Amino acid sequence: MRYFKLLKAFQTSTEENSINLSPDGTKIVLSSSDNLIRVLDIKTEHEINVFKGHSKQVNDAEFSPDGNMIVSCSVDKTIRVWDLNSKQGMKILIGHSDSVTRAQFSSDGNFIVSSSLDTTIRLWDVNNGKEIKCLEGHTKSAQGVQFSLNGQTVISASMNNTIEIWDIKSGVKTNVLKDNGATIIGVQLSWDSLFVLSYSKDKVIQVWDIASGKKIKQLAEHKNRIINAKFLPGSQAIVSCSDGGKLRLWDIKTEQEYQELIRHSNFAKGIGISADGCTIVSYYADKTIRLWKLITKICN
Repeated sequence: MRYFKLLKAFQTSTEENSINLSPDGTKIVLSSSDNLIRVLDIKTEHEINVFKGHSKQVNDAEFSPDGNMIVSCSVDKTIRVWDLNSKQGMKILIGHSDSVTRAQFSSDGNFIVSSSLDTTIRLWDVNNGKEIKCLEGHTKSAQGVQFSLNGQTVISASMNNTIEIWDIKSGVKTNVLKDNGATIIGVQLSWDSLFVLSYSKDKVIQVWDIASGKKIKQLAEHKNRIINAKFLPGSQAIVSCSDGGKLRLWDIKTEQEYQELIRHSNFAKGIGISADGCTIVSYYADKTIRLWKLITKICN
C-alpha cells in the first residue's frame, strides 16, 4: 500500500546542507555551505528570500512554529534569527565557542535551544537575544537538540553515545539514555513528547521510552548510513533517509517498513515534514527537492 505519493520534483541552483518545511507546508528553508539561508515557495518553486549574515557554512535552518521567523546556526559559532515578513535579521546569538550543530524554537516561539561542538546546550531568549542557561554535561560534541512540546524539557544527543534529558527550569539533567552501539548522529522527540528516536553510524534507528529510559524499538533495515530520521506528526510512524538514496516510512509498532518512497542513485541530504504530517520534502545530493503528499491515512 502507498501512503505518500510524489507530487513534484525540482532542482536547486546550489548544493544545500539541510532542508526543513514550514509548519503550513507551503515553504522550504535551505541552509548552505555558501553561508546563505534560502527560502523557497513550494507552489512556484522560486526563491522568495535569501538571508545573508553568517560568515561560514550554515549547518541548519528551521522555521518558528508560527512560520514567521527562521533560526539558523553556523560553523561561525553563531545563531541568527530572521524575520520572514521584513526579510531582515532580528538577532545574533553569541556564546558558543565552536560550530553550532542545531538550533530550534520552543513551541511558543519565545525561546531557542542550541547544540554545539563545544559540548554545551544553550537556551536563549528570542526577544532580547540573551543567553538564559548553559547546560553542561556532554563530554563530546553535542550533535542535536530539541524542546519538548510543553517547553519544560530539552533532549540532546552527543558523540559520547548518550541522550541527555534536561529540566529547563532548574537546568538539571533528569535522565541519561546510553546507547552502547555506534556514535549517535541525531535525535528527535515524538509529537506527544513520550518517545525519542536516535539514529547512529551503525545504520540503526532506536526508539526510546522517555518515562522509563528504556530502548523499546529498533529499526535496522537501512544498509547505508542514516542521514536524517523524524517522527511523522500524529502517527506511529517514522520517516528516514540514508546516504544510500533510500527514503523510507516505518511502522514503529511492528518495526517494519510501511513504504519505500524512493530509491535514488544520489545520497539524501535531509527531510522536512509539515506540522500536520501530510507533506514531506526530501533533498538529495544532485540538488533535487522532492515533495510528497499523504494519500492514505496511517492508522495508529
